[in-house]
Amino acid sequence: MDPLRYVLLLGAALFALAAWIRYQDDFKEWIIELGLQHFWNGIYVLFTVGVLSMILSFVGCIGAINESPGLLRTFMVLNGVMFILTLAGAAYTLDHGIEYSKLSPWLKNRLLQLVDGYEHNTRDRRIMDMIQEFVSFIIPYSIEYHIEANLLNIFQLLGAALFALAAWIRYQDDFKEWIIELGLQHFWNGIYILFTVGVLSMILSFVGCIGAINESPGLLRTFMVLNGVMFILTLAGAAYTLDHGIEYSKLSPWLKNRLLQLVDGYEHNTRDRRIMDMIQEF
Repeated sequence: MDPLRYVLLLGAALFALAAWIRYQDDFKEWIIELGLQHFWNGIYVLFTVGVLSMILSFVGCIGAINESPGLLRTFMVLNGVMFILTLAGAAYTLDHGIEYSKLSPWLKNRLLQLVDGYEHNTRDRRIMDMIQEFVSFIIPYSIEYHIEANLLNIFQLLGAALFALAAWIRYQDDFKEWIIELGLQHFWNGIYILFTVGVLSMILSFVGCIGAINESPGLLRTFMVLNGVMFILTLAGAAYTLDHGIEYSKLSPWLKNRLLQLVDGYEHNTRDRRIMDMIQEF
């Protein structure tokens, strides 16, 4: 079922990304004012693929549960089609939306039209004024802004990655079963720390964003101090997890004693017998 789960998650991510690009207010305003609506065509393709991929994951689930070769073949073929459509949508978007693509000559001609119409066309004058205001605002602050924005994005991505990793370790079915059966639940303590740090790091990145936007020294100092605390907690959680979960750590003598207990209880304890049988099969 894991591949089906990944198809669902990838479809949801693609849908969310396409929806954000299509409906983000500032970006949407520029597209409309410049008359660049044809850029949306690729986004609509990605949007549709995201929705269909999520629907297809349920078709695949039904096929897997019912062990239906027909449904599973349909699922695989349609996923191949979705993959091709994703490449097509991404190619169209890039070919009409980045520097040195078809956007550059189109934008050059559009700006010349706006300059020509500045004196006698109210709409062209408004768009050019918007562009001049944007350029005059962004140039003095662009370097500082991009450094701050990139640092905050890195914090947010690291927090999301840490959260996802901790959640996967905690809830991955086979690993979870072994932990429970062996009575190794104290291993989760380090994972819970990493899980919490991931969530708090994502929240803190928004605090940092607010501090940067409002140019608030107090919020930015709070952000830096708390991120230092998060870093220390990350090291502590990782150290605890490694100290209780790898070879030559505290896991080794604990596991040796646990196996001896299981061997002793094999004949008269049903649970110990089941665990030992699982280990031998594995």
